[in-house]
Amino acid sequence: MKRATNYGQVTLQRIGTNLISTLTQIQEACHQAPYPKNFEQIDHGYGYVLYTTTLTKGGKMLSSKLIRDYGYVFVNNIYQGLHNETIVDGVDITLNNWFACGINLTKESIDQLAQSVINENQQERAFPEKAVGLPGVFVGQFAANTLTDTFFDSRGWGKGQLFVNGYNIGRYWPTAGPQGRFTIFEFILICGMIDCNESVHLVSMQFKSMFHGICMSLWRERPTICTEYWVSNWDTTWGQPLGKVPDPATITGNMDHMYYNWNASFNFYMVHGGTNFGFMNGAEPNAPIVTAYAYGSAIAENGDITPAYTAVRSFIQNISDWPQPPLSIPPNNPATNYGQVTLQRIGTNLISTLTQIQEACHQAQYPKNSEQIDHGFGYVLYTTTLAKGGKMLSSKWIRDYGYVFVNNVYQGLHNETIVDGVDITLNNWFACGINLTKESIDQLAQSVINENQQERAFPEKAVGLPGVFVGQFVANTLTDTFFDSRGWGKGQLFVNGYNVGSPETPGARISLKKSAEGRKKNIFGTITFATFHVRHVAKKL
Repeated sequence: MKRATNYGQVTLQRIGTNLISTLTQIQEACHQAPYPKNFEQIDHGYGYVLYTTTLTKGGKMLSSKLIRDYGYVFVNNIYQGLHNETIVDGVDITLNNWFACGINLTKESIDQLAQSVINENQQERAFPEKAVGLPGVFVGQFAANTLTDTFFDSRGWGKGQLFVNGYNIGRYWPTAGPQGRFTIFEFILICGMIDCNESVHLVSMQFKSMFHGICMSLWRERPTICTEYWVSNWDTTWGQPLGKVPDPATITGNMDHMYYNWNASFNFYMVHGGTNFGFMNGAEPNAPIVTAYAYGSAIAENGDITPAYTAVRSFIQNISDWPQPPLSIPPNNPATNYGQVTLQRIGTNLISTLTQIQEACHQAQYPKNSEQIDHGFGYVLYTTTLAKGGKMLSSKWIRDYGYVFVNNVYQGLHNETIVDGVDITLNNWFACGINLTKESIDQLAQSVINENQQERAFPEKAVGLPGVFVGQFVANTLTDTFFDSRGWGKGQLFVNGYNVGSPETPGARISLKKSAEGRKKNIFGTITFATFHVRHVAKKL
């Protein structure tokens, strides 16, 4: 059994005179707006945000209904209480002109804050009785001559966040239960959150130096394991070239080194590739991640056997006395080219089409984001009324594509858009999520299929306009197939109502696999493609 040590009680000292003065020492850049911006709007993924505004006249009750967790309320730096239970003499009006400042909880920031107390070498101080229940930031030290795992006991405290050597252990809340003790591992006592802790995720290019250096010094006599052997780099976004995949000899060379030189266990990242269907691919800060998720895997995204697979199989087969020899290599799944599919535009323009499948709309003074209207992913249709003339539409909060229409006439893309009518602050917005369920997409596609329309010629000006397109193909033999997105802009692909993903012309991946499982109910396949910057009306499968 692994040993753990009780290092005794640790005296904690309060940093600063109150929580606000302490947090302002490590706050990030502030964002000003008429309303309190949420975490996503100020690019602060998690943690704490400090919101400040000015009270201009008297009142009785502070309403903070949008706070989903704890909100600690201060007036003139004096603590009032917790969010919706808080009584404040000063707020029965709508508050404008808010500042939102994220709190920097990186190791460097926390270490700097703690060092301000440690350097003073202060002795234990008695807190005034009224200060005992006040929120704050506390720091303390303990000596550990023998380094082993230990525990933090949070009983007697309220809700908080624990850091050890600058490393964020996690949130404690013993009064809400059930967890009152937290494990603090030995490696955190050695150096906190350091690169060596992350180096157990190893990529081929730096494999031997990283593994043999910092990681081996930490593990000492423990069993050697590589929790994730990254065959290749990952998270390629649209517009980037695919990451370089090492040749099979490099992969098996690293396996040989781990197995024979270090007697190490290891896991591949990844053995089998896959596809992020729908909107599950996610995004990095500046662009969506490609739908293909393989990154040098031994089995490709579509299930095909790769040269890396045969090399790894051969390596295992040559290990003497290996109890589970590899099975025979399976054949690749058959795939069929079903030819070109003619796509027809649904409706006269994108707005009239999307309003057919929009969800309930939410009205507000300012445009609500997806989270505020409970629309987790997909598209949202925003509408408002222009009251007077102007020259430029500013839409700086759009992180992806924003398609702008005035009186249903397409103008262009978000921050590149010139609109004659907007140099004012627009109020009274409607935000309507677009329903992209299978039932909704099938209904939209069927409206064209039932008409049995022939291929139509688009006016030259309509070729570059965004729209929703639908087409069918016959598949007498059901196998896997591919969708070739070259010649199109950015869009979302649906097959038989199923959201396959988002191809984009500049992207690294131009073919999306569609499984035969998704088409077994029909002898034909229905393609619905919401796309932009259209240049062709026929697609290959």
